This record gives sequence, C-alpha cells and structure tokens, in this order.
Amino acid sequence: MGVRGVPCFIIENKYAVMGAQDPQTLADAIRQVAELKAKGEMEGS
Repeated sequence: MGVRGVPCFIIENKYAVMGAQDPQTLADAIRQVAELKAKGEMEGS
C-alpha cells in the first residue's frame, strides 16, 4: 500500500488516509468510498 505515515487508515483495502488527520477528513474519506460503493463504481462492489 505504500504506507508512509502513521496513523494509517485503510478503507476497503484500496484507499489510505495517512498521517494525523482531523476527524472530519477521515469521515469525508469514508463517506466518499461508501458513496462510490453504493453507486457500484468500486471494483467488487
């Protein structure tokens, strides 16, 4: 995955949010991936 920072949150084994991020940034990343998955725009969804 090329992790270069800690903490590192891996979402759906495909997307990574690295480094100390504020809670809103992490929530936005999760929301965006959930939307893609709901639309069927993610591989394996």
